[in-house]
Amino acid sequence: MDSSLDEYGPILFRHESGKMCPFTPNNPKQDYGYNLYIARPRQGKSVLMNASTIASTMPEGCLLYTSD
Repeated sequence: MDSSLDEYGPILFRHESGKMCPFTPNNPKQDYGYNLYIARPRQGKSVLMNASTIASTMPEGCLLYTSD
């Protein structure tokens, strides 16, 4: 099952089958983009929303480095 629009993307999701699915926020191949984050408390919704925001504001090909 191919559930991804691109072969690469700044965010990676894992499909139920175990396949990696790259995700590009504001993808030009999509006509619209709505994201709904539903999970139990403390399951990483805020981290995912922040990663999506950073990925959508960074230019394509830009790498984000973090340090300990």
